Amino acid sequence: AHNEIKAMTINEMNDYGGAGRLACRSHLVRRLQFLEEKEYIAKGLKNGNSVTYYVTGAGLGYLEEKKQGSK
Repeated sequence: AHNEIKAMTINEMNDYGGAGRLACRSHLVRRLQFLEEKEYIAKGLKNGNSVTYYVTGAGLGYLEEKKQGSK
C-alpha cells in the first residue's frame, strides 16, 4: 500500500504474507512501530477500529536500495 487510502491493517498484512509467513501479531506490531520510527511507513486512514499503515516515499526508496543490493 503506497498511500493512506489504500493502507492495510495488521490482519491484512499478516494474511498477505501467507500461512505462517509473518511473525505472531505482537512481533508484527513491534516491527511496524520500528518502521514507523524510521519513517519507512506511516499510519493511514482508520478502517473501523483498526489502524492502517502504508509505505512512505522514504520506505519506497529503502526498498529500491535493498532490491538493487540483492542483484
